[in-house]
Amino acid sequence: TIITASTESDAPLKSAMEMTRKKGTVVVVGAVGLHITRSPWYEKEINLRISCSYGPGRYDSTYEQNGLDYPLPYARWTENRNMEEYLRLLKLASEVPQTSLIMIADRESDLSELFLERHQHSGPGAEWLARSAQDRCLLDQEPEKAKLWSRPRFSQVLGEIEFKLPATAQRKARGARQTIRAHQVTLRPPYRQGHHLPPVEVYAVLATELDPPAGVEPIEWLLLTSLPTTN
Repeated sequence: TIITASTESDAPLKSAMEMTRKKGTVVVVGAVGLHITRSPWYEKEINLRISCSYGPGRYDSTYEQNGLDYPLPYARWTENRNMEEYLRLLKLASEVPQTSLIMIADRESDLSELFLERHQHSGPGAEWLARSAQDRCLLDQEPEKAKLWSRPRFSQVLGEIEFKLPATAQRKARGARQTIRAHQVTLRPPYRQGHHLPPVEVYAVLATELDPPAGVEPIEWLLLTSLPTTN
């Protein structure tokens, strides 16, 4: 069971424990409450794992500072490989200016350096869309709107989408309906040893499930993109 959420509550962890099979694994991506009791984790013998937001290489000094890469068969997408792929698309976009290129990626591409590349690239360029991996700080916002995940909630609903969720080991296939909200935000730059990054403007798109089945956690995704998304 994978938890992708941002909350101080322990509820996501509790729900994940309840739906995970005996001897299963719960993986936490993001920031959630981690206060647990021995029971019923003990009875079900559940493993708890914490995953780095950027994927393989994050917080590994031999990788980030010394440039020691991970073998491709063991880690297909690392921080650097995500960046290299986007730079390849930027170069390709200059060769085919009449073609729209968009890189669609998961949480491993939630990288400030990647976001900045599009802003610093003049002329035709590849756009990007990535699932948010962390609740970033925003610039010039009221206290209740100062974090990334809270800001789009104050925006008006732009529309709704309906789709079918496929079945998994912990979930039956079912239909889902989500509202879509979006807002342009300015991300506060993260700390980088030895150099400073500038703030960067992106569009945050929040998809929130309406009327989930009783007892089921609503499905919610936050996407970041360089594509203008306000209407």
